[in-house]
Amino acid sequence: MAFAFGTAITMVPVGIFATEKELAQGFGDFAYLNTIGTITSGFIFLVLVLLGVLNRERPQVHKRFMLLATILVLWPAWFRFRHYFPQVPRPDIWFGVVLSDSLILLAWILDKKQNGRIHPVLLYGGILIIIENVVEILLFDTELWRETGKLIYYYLR
Repeated sequence: MAFAFGTAITMVPVGIFATEKELAQGFGDFAYLNTIGTITSGFIFLVLVLLGVLNRERPQVHKRFMLLATILVLWPAWFRFRHYFPQVPRPDIWFGVVLSDSLILLAWILDKKQNGRIHPVLLYGGILIIIENVVEILLFDTELWRETGKLIYYYLR
């Protein structure tokens, strides 16, 4: 749990650093847009790990919460592919959502194949993660998202 807490907490200074770097590069208000995703990802990650820890006596539940927590924090790694494939339109969708959430779909397929059904933790937790990612993409460059990102940034730095 300490490792998970450390991971979530260190996401905040990394997000602040990224925002400051983009501000220095002249991105303007666009630099604040990732702030919300950094905070929500860290929070959801902690909730999933906590649920996993609370269910450690139930291995079928525990391992699925931990898998979802791991998948959730992998999206920044997948999103870095935008640097290697600049020709891909909307990398936020293709790398930040489709590629990263495809691991949830793969887990569903494997769970169904191995167990004859998709475990409810994996199914409903995965659906919630996918919904959160899609909502974030839909709201990403809106005035509400920009102003909320600014508010969070100035509050945390």
